This record gives sequence, structure tokens and C-alpha cells, in this order.
Amino acid sequence: MSSACFRRTLPVSLVALTLLGSFVMVGQTSPPAGQTPPPAAPKKKEKPRQIDESDTAAPRGETGSSVVGLVLKPDGKPAAGTDIVLTSVEDPNQRWTAKADRTGHFHFDAVLAPGQYLATATAENLTSPPAKISLSGAKVAPLRLKLRSRPN
Repeated sequence: MSSACFRRTLPVSLVALTLLGSFVMVGQTSPPAGQTPPPAAPKKKEKPRQIDESDTAAPRGETGSSVVGLVLKPDGKPAAGTDIVLTSVEDPNQRWTAKADRTGHFHFDAVLAPGQYLATATAENLTSPPAKISLSGAKVAPLRLKLRSRPN
């Protein structure tokens, strides 16, 4: 074999050997005869990502304020299933909604930008007077709403 031929075929051979060697190393191997394969590793569950793209949310990388609260009927009992609306005072078109659970509790997650908000609750023929909330930073604002009969 001449040295020119050797110089041309050596790089090609090394590339082929590298590719084939990688393939063999990555490929699955069978267990030896009479042995059972090891159990497969459990798949990790991916958490769904929730990204709020609204311009009223806290800036990316920062946590906004949260609102947590309780809605009560006129008799003082929890108002399950009540609809709560949180509206920005600066921009009334920016609204968030939540529904009270069976114990009358509700929450708005920590994505609210600092500012002034109004909260109201409604259920059947009942409503609450608007409650003004001032949010700033990454705090939790508590809120208690009491339903009344709607005016006719």
C-alpha cells in the first residue's frame, strides 16, 4: 500500500470507525442468556408550565402579589361557589375571576402587578359591595367579602 493511498483512506476509516463505534456504544445490549433485563427507569412526570403573557402581570422573573379571601352569606355562613371579580382601578378592562370553594375561600395567584384593585362577589341574588385593595410587592393581601341582597 502506498503512503498516498494510506493518507486518503485512513481519515475515512477513522470516521467510519468512530461513527460505528458510537453506534455500538449507544445501542442496546441484550442481557446474558438466562438473565432477565433490569427494570426500566420510571419516566419523570413533567409539570405543566403556566406562563402569564398579560401585560398586567408582574414583570418576568418577579413574583407579584396574591389575594386570598373568604366570602360569607348575609347569615355569616361560607358562600360556596360564589364568583369573585378582581378589577384593576387603573384599567377597568383588566379583570380576573375566581370561584369560592365549598368553604367560601378563594385566591388569585401571585401574578398581580402592584396597583389598586376592586373586588366584588356575586351569587344568585346576592352581591358584595366593592372592596378596594392596594397591592405592592410580593405580598399576600387578605380579603373578606360579605354578600348582601341585590338592590332592586
